Amino acid sequence: MVKLNIDGSRRGSTSAIGAGGVLRDHLGQWIGAFAVNLDQGESKVLNACHPNAGLVSSCKRLMNLFRRIKLQHIYRERNDVADGLATWSHNLDLGCYYFEESPAWLGCLLLNDSLGAVKARLISAS
Repeated sequence: MVKLNIDGSRRGSTSAIGAGGVLRDHLGQWIGAFAVNLDQGESKVLNACHPNAGLVSSCKRLMNLFRRIKLQHIYRERNDVADGLATWSHNLDLGCYYFEESPAWLGCLLLNDSLGAVKARLISAS
């Protein structure tokens, strides 16, 4: 089993869009990660015409290779590593960057994640 956590990030002040993700094995151990700076604009437009838009198609093709797949939404508060990579992508030049080893600045987020640290999330009652 492998687990892929992904997240996106959009800065309202600049319309900068990025994404990040981390891949782990069945024990939660690091396999690799990515961060991608997708430039500026509306996310719907970028999803349709950005050169990295093929990533979604590639993921769908890869999913067909597995007998069993589980897709699950996870709130940002439990997805700190992917959220951190997505936010950090705004510091990068345009393009996708792959990490075979964890960047040093992710250490605290990875530790909290492995310990199961939980942050509160406010949910509107309306």
